[in-house]
Amino acid sequence: MSQEKIDKYKQEKYNRKNAPKKSHFKKYIAYAATTVIAAAFLIYVGYSVGIETGLIKQKETTSAYVGTITKDELESKLQSYDPIGMYTKYAGKDKTEDSDVSVEEATTAEDAATEEAATEEAATEEDSTK
Repeated sequence: MSQEKIDKYKQEKYNRKNAPKKSHFKKYIAYAATTVIAAAFLIYVGYSVGIETGLIKQKETTSAYVGTITKDELESKLQSYDPIGMYTKYAGKDKTEDSDVSVEEATTAEDAATEEAATEEAATEEDSTK
């Protein structure tokens, strides 16, 4: 037990020089953080007061070009930027332009097929349990 006390004392003696350095470093970090937060708060308050009183005027943004585009032109532009056909898929059309089947009809057909498969599975499970 006394050897443990001696080792502990030696360790504390060895760290005596480093302890004040650590506390000073932590103090400086705390001062810097407090200063940054206080400065940000003062800038925010000053800017808010300047806006409210009219001392600071916000720049008005205007668009350089205002034009109109038709729906057909928009669709053609979207299709030109659509290399894999995602726009036509989600726009209510099929991926291929020559097909007469819409996406809604295809999904309802898929749903019907999955329902039929589910009923067939249920029937086979009932047969196998008997």
